[in-house]
Amino acid sequence: MKKTIRNALIGIGIFMLFIIAFLFYVSPQKTPLFVDEAGKVLPNSIAEIIDLDINGVPQRLVIRGKNSANPILLHIHGGPGFPDYAFIKESGANVEDLFTVCYWEQRGAAASFNEDIPEGTMSLPQIVADGEALTQYLLKRFKKDKIYLQGHSWGTTVGSFLVQKMPELYHAYIGIGQMANSRLSEQVSFDFALAAAKQAGAVADIKLLEKIGSPPYQTAADWLKAVMPERTIMRKYENPKGRPPKSLFDFYKTFILHREYSIADKLKIAKGEAFSMQHLWMENIMLDLFESIPTQTIPVYILQGKYDKHTCTSVAKSYFDTLKAPLKKYFEFENSGHDPHIDEFERYKEIMVTAVLER
Repeated sequence: MKKTIRNALIGIGIFMLFIIAFLFYVSPQKTPLFVDEAGKVLPNSIAEIIDLDINGVPQRLVIRGKNSANPILLHIHGGPGFPDYAFIKESGANVEDLFTVCYWEQRGAAASFNEDIPEGTMSLPQIVADGEALTQYLLKRFKKDKIYLQGHSWGTTVGSFLVQKMPELYHAYIGIGQMANSRLSEQVSFDFALAAAKQAGAVADIKLLEKIGSPPYQTAADWLKAVMPERTIMRKYENPKGRPPKSLFDFYKTFILHREYSIADKLKIAKGEAFSMQHLWMENIMLDLFESIPTQTIPVYILQGKYDKHTCTSVAKSYFDTLKAPLKKYFEFENSGHDPHIDEFERYKEIMVTAVLER
């Protein structure tokens, strides 16, 4: 018996050492350099990870481009608190040959999370102010007069307020999975999920949605308790033509295997998402861009997956139709849900070349 127990403990110890070694191996916190066929670094390329102090809070930037003389593209992730660079990297769906891309992790999100962030600073106006400071940093560092700004999901809200506040600093705004009226979008999403579950005869899904009840809800805690399971069900039916929905395991596996994160960064991911959602969700759900941003003074490009039920396409299209801008274009992706820039990357890249850069 003692020998069996000893052997079991040795086995567990070896397994744990293997897991630790594996985590260190996949967590070097390095971003690959751009190299030519001979393995030499491209002379004007940039590939770096930095933690920049932005308004008193260190925030993670990954800056990548084959030619740093190219236009600058600031990519603003969604959530709140859910950076998507790991998924862009995993899929290879980047435009780093066209732009020098700055992937910004907002305060409180993943590698930009720390326990010392004052809770009172977790607000949309503060994150917009962070975006302004970051824009100024990029303009100065790369000696540009203007940059391009691209937002995804929650990032479209941050981006919309940024370009409204400082239009003179941006060539154009690209909204992917555009948010417009969050309460209306959540209602459309819930109704879709329930109808799809009934059509599929998914009894367990129907019972859970009926137990959750239809939005709106009263408190942030009520919203978060309802939205997460509703999203899980909705994603089963969201995109019949695109890639199958990722499970929660798939999401976190992508983060765990993401080599641009250290182990410490990876331990922050779930904390950062919970922290961001707790403090930003009610502000997010009360937003109505129809009222707050009816006009932009720079070119606007909205890219929307036909089957998007996160930031519902019907609501996003209505917002686009009413939005006033000197130039605006709407692109609907026929085989995509919430991530058309990944699911239909070739079309996304074509739009960036022929519509955004060559307007």
